[in-house]
Amino acid sequence: MDDFPQRRLPSGLVRLQRRQRNVLHLIVLCFTLLPSACYTRQVAEIDPYCLRDSDCDRGQRCVAQFCQRRVSTVATKPDPVAPASAAPAPEIAKTPRDQPRQVVKVKSARLTTTAPRTALIIGNASYSPLQSLRNASNDARLLGETLERVGFKVDMMLDLDLASMRRGVTQFGKNLRKRNGVGLFFFAGHAIEVDGVNYLLPVNTPEELREANVRFQALPVDWVVNEMRYAGGDLNVIIIDACRVNPLPSFSRSMSRGLAPMDVPLGTMSLMAAGPGQVAFDGAGDNGPFTKHLVKQILEPGLPIEQTFKRAAREVYRETGDRQQPELRTNYYGDFFFVPE
Repeated sequence: MDDFPQRRLPSGLVRLQRRQRNVLHLIVLCFTLLPSACYTRQVAEIDPYCLRDSDCDRGQRCVAQFCQRRVSTVATKPDPVAPASAAPAPEIAKTPRDQPRQVVKVKSARLTTTAPRTALIIGNASYSPLQSLRNASNDARLLGETLERVGFKVDMMLDLDLASMRRGVTQFGKNLRKRNGVGLFFFAGHAIEVDGVNYLLPVNTPEELREANVRFQALPVDWVVNEMRYAGGDLNVIIIDACRVNPLPSFSRSMSRGLAPMDVPLGTMSLMAAGPGQVAFDGAGDNGPFTKHLVKQILEPGLPIEQTFKRAAREVYRETGDRQQPELRTNYYGDFFFVPE
């Protein structure tokens, strides 16, 4: 029995089928290539680092899986608009996607007038057997009264022995940890420098004090710095009016004239009555030139703390005929006003 003869389709129908297949192939090709090109262009506009490496074999997969999601997220979530009165946020440089991004916390650079203010004032004048100082107690009282006028809670301590100085500084650190805000320490009296370390002398300092045992019979300034530093306040201020002539002539090997420069940690300012190698003058009146001009500038309204100290230093420099030049060291980048405008 013969096979059934094969029926041939008309030539027109064959051509139509071929055209349909070609159209379907084109459609599939468009749906395959067009999204990748589209997403690549959008991602390049959002993050130029996304396809930075042209040799990356994950580029298409990233475009299809990761970048598409990023584009839709960015398109549907507008950037937040900061209030008109708010300060502009610091710009953070973009980093590649594969690198972790750092979170930057910016602390307020301007302290409000309601921030707690705490001060410890120590004035040692009645030294025995060392030479007494005429104006140290007067300077401490004057500065303490001035700070109370501008809102500080002041602890005034006069003519202290070593044990009392240690207790006072320790309690000062506890008060700062409770109140935070601004802390200010002021010392007027005798001080010496031994091997680059500054020491504040109590009123009962013995004449036979030597370099080998000075750390056991005097208060290092670093003690004060650390108490204030670890209290976690917004601003710490250390003022030393003690760069006077060496009260211990027996010191000769390692002690220099005046005090050593201070290294201040972050958030701290220090003001010394005289620079390294200089001595501070007691003055002819009831107060020394340093404290006299410092108090005057503190009461000036609208003056940032750094300008307050600079103006006081300039006036001391003029009055003493260039012989006493106070030294300011700062590691504080905000603004604080003793008396706001």
